[in-house]
Amino acid sequence: LEGPLSFSEEAFTLEDTDDGCRLSYWGVIECKARFLPGAGWLIAWTYARSKYNSIIQDHMARLKAAAEARAARSHVFPRKRTVQGE
Repeated sequence: LEGPLSFSEEAFTLEDTDDGCRLSYWGVIECKARFLPGAGWLIAWTYARSKYNSIIQDHMARLKAAAEARAARSHVFPRKRTVQGE
């Protein structure tokens, strides 16, 4: 990996639910700490984790929007239309 991460393991899981599908994410990261051996976990916990999580949340939001837009156009799996105001 390039940048401060030395390791990244991720999993995306799709699960059928009664009202559609649930997309879940799980991940682990480790940071490089060349100048402070053993401090990689601290850097990952305090700095890289929040940045990494915001990137993942942004990607998940884009995936959700794209999947919902595609589902709305589907002729194979038509959705029930609701009347505005109901």
